[in-house]
Amino acid sequence: MDIIENLVLVPCAGEEKRVGTRTVFVGNHPVSETEAYIAQRFCDNRIVSSKVTVDTPTSPVTSGLPLFFVITVTAIKQGYEDWLRHRADNEVNKSTVYIIENAKRVRKESEKIKGEA
Repeated sequence: MDIIENLVLVPCAGEEKRVGTRTVFVGNHPVSETEAYIAQRFCDNRIVSSKVTVDTPTSPVTSGLPLFFVITVTAIKQGYEDWLRHRADNEVNKSTVYIIENAKRVRKESEKIKGEA
C-alpha cells in the first residue's frame, strides 16, 4: 500500500504544490487604505450593422457642392438639347410644301397648312 500512496501523492510533471488560496476580483475590488481606487474603463460594446449611418465625416458644403455641380451641368445639358430640338422644329415648320387648293398647286410653309373641319 505504501507504493500506491507514494504514486498518488507524488505530483505529476508540471503540477505545482498548492501553498494557499487566492482571491480574484472581477470588475471593482475592495480598496485598502494603502491602495488608490482606479475605476476600470471598458470598451463600448455596441453593434451597428446598418449600411447607412447618420454620422458623416464630411460637412454639408463638401456634400452639397458636388450635388450642386451635377444639377447645374444637367440643367445646362437639358437646356442645350431643348434649344437644339426647338431649332430643328423651326426648320421643319418653315420647310416649303406644295398643296392643292381650289384646284391649283399652291406653295406654303408646312406650319401654315390648316386642315378643314
